[in-house]
Amino acid sequence: MDVQTWIDPSKNPDLVGLKSLEILDKIIAELNVQQMYILLDHHRPDCLTISELWYTENYTEEQWINDLVLVAERYKDVNYFMGIDLKNEPHGQATWGTGNINTDWNLAAERASQAILAVNSDILIFVEGIQENPSCSFYPPHFWGENLAPQQCVPINIPSEKLVFSPHVYGPDVANPAYFNVPEFPDNMPTIWNAHFGYLVGVAIGEFGGQYGHTCSVDPQADPRGVLWENAIIDYFINKSICNFFYWSWNANSRDTCGILQDDWTSIWQDKYDNLQRLMMSCRSNFSFDNDVIIDFGPSYGIYVRLNNNSWVSLHSLSAKRMVTGDLDGNAQDEVIIDFGDTYGLWVWMNNSSWVQLHRLSAKSMVTGDLNNSGQDEVIIDFGDSYGLWIRMNNSSWSQLHNLSADDTFAETNALSHSIPHQVCLQIHQSPEPKIESGFLQKISPYQLDL
Repeated sequence: MDVQTWIDPSKNPDLVGLKSLEILDKIIAELNVQQMYILLDHHRPDCLTISELWYTENYTEEQWINDLVLVAERYKDVNYFMGIDLKNEPHGQATWGTGNINTDWNLAAERASQAILAVNSDILIFVEGIQENPSCSFYPPHFWGENLAPQQCVPINIPSEKLVFSPHVYGPDVANPAYFNVPEFPDNMPTIWNAHFGYLVGVAIGEFGGQYGHTCSVDPQADPRGVLWENAIIDYFINKSICNFFYWSWNANSRDTCGILQDDWTSIWQDKYDNLQRLMMSCRSNFSFDNDVIIDFGPSYGIYVRLNNNSWVSLHSLSAKRMVTGDLDGNAQDEVIIDFGDTYGLWVWMNNSSWVQLHRLSAKSMVTGDLNNSGQDEVIIDFGDSYGLWIRMNNSSWSQLHNLSADDTFAETNALSHSIPHQVCLQIHQSPEPKIESGFLQKISPYQLDL
């Protein structure tokens, strides 16, 4: 191992001699091949400590924004590049909503996000909290990047469909605030977490973790309260349906938290993993996958359909412009088959009986049919060139889904049958084997919209 670069030339000969950005190119490319979602985090402006603000004496705001724009544009065509975390753990001098342009993190995040979205409108913007604030701040102290309470007083001006709140929250292995030392701990923590960040929607925990009672070579002591804390916060995430998170850390040599890996860098701490698995499985249970249909028109794989979240089936016997929505009523028949074929235009096959031409809709529209026998078409989706992507619910009015493309469709038909529009999702992916184990794909995706 080269301790200057942390690269083992025997295992990674293709990385030897490359510059840091070239190495990042290689890593991003491989993650994309492995179908792993990528969040890039601006962690430090240099190789020193984490800066309080987004700029330092030697690193200007202009440089910070330019660097963010560089990676946003450089990787804009990478399918699994989902977002950028603007700055790691604002703290100390950082404020929110005071009007001070030099310290207000919310204003800096707005400026950065505007520049990023100008060159790459497909990615998500992850915004962490701050530490302390002179107003609209409760239950101090806060961990670095944890305090998002000021958002309720001074909302950040970033498009909501692009904004993800990403607090960092830790336990007694990292610090020892007074609220960890009261008799009611850890039962007191949900009230505090609610005030710090839990009242928000669109939350993905940017960092959390601890030793969970274990020690490692870089931290030979563990606080026994860490087990109580970690169990409590996972219970909290489950109860709040906070299904999206980044755990600190996988590697074994992290001070304060150790890792999921043990010191041999091969074995895992099974109880830490099992606790995280408990959270991930709860996220899946928040979604009913009965009668789910995911249809992929992706260029890489052709047209595939995934029914009931079991397996992908290639619709190779149909034309490249057809789709099947599946057996909606359990009668072993595909209720709706829609053909976008050039020869026949737009047709629908209802209940395996006969083809009906949808002549009143454009050649890039689809109807899922009358699912609840109300005499209304529950969902009409239009991919028309003139108007972009629109959806019509219950024959009432058109809503434009302007931030999605027309590649894939995801519909939960149980929700449609009860006419609950907000449970209908449209979602894009580029793989016949999406990574859904963590529940992330269903909850936050740069290409997903919950109506």
